[in-house]
Amino acid sequence: MKVPINWLKNYIDIEHSSKEFGDIMTNLEFMQDGPIKNEVIDLEVRQNRPDVLSILGVAREYAAFTNKPVRYPEQKNDIKVAWGTQKKIINVEAEDIVIRFTAVKINNIKINISPDYIKENLQAYGIQPINNIVDITNYVMLEYGIPMHAFDTNKLSIAENRALLNLRMAQNGEKFTTWQGTKVTLDTNDLVVADANNRLVSIGGITGEEESGISEGTKNIILEAANYEYAYIRRTAVKHNIVTESSIRHSKILPSNMVGIAIKRALTLIQELAGGEIELVEDYYKKKQENITIKFESSEIERLSGLKLEDSVIENLLLRLGFEVLSKNNNVWEVKVPSWRTDITLEADLVEEVLRLYGYDKIPTTQINTAPPKQITPKILLLENKIKDILVSLGLQEQITEPLIEAQNIENEIVLENPLNKEKNSLRTSLKQTLLPVAENYIKAGKNLFGLFEVGKVYYKNGETFKEEKRVQTIYNNTSTEKIKGDLQALLLKLGINLNKIQTKKEGDVFNYYLDAIIICALHNIGFELYTENIEKIVDINKIPAVHFKTGFVQRIEEQVTVEVKKDSDLSKIEEIFMGESDKIYSVYLTDIYKVNEELNALTFTIVFEDVNKKLTKEYITEIKEKAVYNISKEVIN
Repeated sequence: MKVPINWLKNYIDIEHSSKEFGDIMTNLEFMQDGPIKNEVIDLEVRQNRPDVLSILGVAREYAAFTNKPVRYPEQKNDIKVAWGTQKKIINVEAEDIVIRFTAVKINNIKINISPDYIKENLQAYGIQPINNIVDITNYVMLEYGIPMHAFDTNKLSIAENRALLNLRMAQNGEKFTTWQGTKVTLDTNDLVVADANNRLVSIGGITGEEESGISEGTKNIILEAANYEYAYIRRTAVKHNIVTESSIRHSKILPSNMVGIAIKRALTLIQELAGGEIELVEDYYKKKQENITIKFESSEIERLSGLKLEDSVIENLLLRLGFEVLSKNNNVWEVKVPSWRTDITLEADLVEEVLRLYGYDKIPTTQINTAPPKQITPKILLLENKIKDILVSLGLQEQITEPLIEAQNIENEIVLENPLNKEKNSLRTSLKQTLLPVAENYIKAGKNLFGLFEVGKVYYKNGETFKEEKRVQTIYNNTSTEKIKGDLQALLLKLGINLNKIQTKKEGDVFNYYLDAIIICALHNIGFELYTENIEKIVDINKIPAVHFKTGFVQRIEEQVTVEVKKDSDLSKIEEIFMGESDKIYSVYLTDIYKVNEELNALTFTIVFEDVNKKLTKEYITEIKEKAVYNISKEVIN
């Protein structure tokens, strides 16, 4: 949330510098994101705090800190037209999703440029002014945190016995083009607004289209503000990758009561800057926002934080944050939550609010007065650590990947209903799905001979239930099947598994290994997979020998060497030449690739020298490097 300080000063007296203001908001859990530019501070609002996605919300937070009053903007409270639900403007079919939808029909407005204060504040935030009507909708959205939209009434189709705006779910395959020109294919989980002839004019809570928008010739408008079930709006925005100021706010739990307040504020500005007469107001609002009261024991502050505060201090902090103490019965209070705080539902929330404003830094540190609990590591974790050590000793490198992938449309996969990214909308059914892209990156970097492994979980559906299992997956490149099979057998032997008792069954291109009819691993052409949970049942962890790696104080020197080779040169051969020049070379790896021309690449390798006797000299290292470069030029380049 970008906060132009000069705009904020309209609602609260700022008695701190911009830097101090940023520190205060950070301490109140809204971290300053980046440097202050032109007296504009960018705050991170990661939690469910839609009220702070507004200038007034930020003003309330600062007012609570300084114990100063907020100056609320003027709004029109004397609307003479009755608020009703005549269904001339609004028809709501998606009643489960639309919580509130307020629409006002205004005639004979005058399109003009906005006054300087509106243009300057919008530009400071990062929104370019367009005209007075569009600018007012954006201005009030940023002021109150309630998204608004204006339609040109004359551009909406009219049909007998049909409302001008119809809120329904989209049809599968229905097309929509946003005012930015983005083409979207909708489905039945997307909320849309259609005109009387069923032409789509908006994706609910996200964006509108250009044809029904406000232009220089607009005379009559419909102004709307709404609140929806936030999860639907968020899913649609993520699914279609449409991020707007509106979708950001509608993806959180907005206060429905604030919709009417924001509409009245917008009407005040419209009649001041564009004139016009209000013909009709319709307000669909079946599921009214209820007042929330919470039973609160003031002693919870000390129990949860160790901080002992007087009741008068606790009450003062709550009042400054907009809460109201309705009654006190000994230690139990009844606290009313302000309507804009949709995130407060529990007693623990009130404890957090008090501590947040009082200052987390004032919570005392206390020494633990009991012995630490006995550490009991689950057997499966001990087994996984043993397997990791064995695989590393065999020359493989461990990888850690996230389990989210793009849906593969296979029978047993688990597809997420509300993914953060449409390219990561499913859980992997095999570790190979996330390990293969890592192998591809190795190959792109010129590393052709390698072995990788990952210890993690796979996820799948079994009928109506969801399953997760622990697995270990390996992937080799430029490695013979004999080598892969040899590593698998070496691993099983070190785990204490008798190879003579294993039954092997070929299923497709995979050899499955069974022990007492339980599958323990699967061998395929580029690696193998371990069924860790099954192995855990048949091995004795205590009898698996420890793997010892070379440790101690050694002389270690890293040197870089750059050689020019043809693009199609075998990089593993180059590494082999380096390693063969001296037994003091511990490892060689590619550091950088630079394109010299269409035929040649300049490759930079890092060579790690180690010597337990600490007798490495500059002359010796230089000699080895020169010999290696000479042999590379003779065996690889020529």
